[in-house]
Amino acid sequence: MCSRIMTFLRAVVPGLDSGFTRWNLVFLLVSCFVPWIYCVVFCTTWGVFISFNFAPLLDATAFPRLAESLGMRSMPMFHLLYNFLAHAVPCILTAVYPPSKLEWWHGAIAAAVHVGWGLCVSNGTLRLNKVYIEMQDGFWVMMWASAVATEIAAPICIYPFVTN
Repeated sequence: MCSRIMTFLRAVVPGLDSGFTRWNLVFLLVSCFVPWIYCVVFCTTWGVFISFNFAPLLDATAFPRLAESLGMRSMPMFHLLYNFLAHAVPCILTAVYPPSKLEWWHGAIAAAVHVGWGLCVSNGTLRLNKVYIEMQDGFWVMMWASAVATEIAAPICIYPFVTN
């Protein structure tokens, strides 16, 4: 029994160098049992979705190269399994079940958690070439800008839209 639990935990809990999407999915699951983190997860979920989908606007090869690095054989499979299930579905869930109240500081905490993770996995550079795929420094600057801006703005721009 104990080995089954450990196998499950290894499969579900991401390693530190796992992509933030995987961490966000774990936080989303944990928020079902620890509701006070759901407000922060609302913001990180939207930050992850927007920044991820911003990537092909910055580099047209981003998605095909990421799909290849993940061993996905086709772009439809990549978009269904990786983008839709891991990025869009969590956003849909937060839109259908928004937090009862969201404050500006939830977005600030979300951005701090996300950037904190980024600093840890990149040895302080925020270049995520070893976590995802090799990219130019300017790409990472724009990706981080889109994530942080979305996370900070989520309580003001996204939350009112999904609660009306």
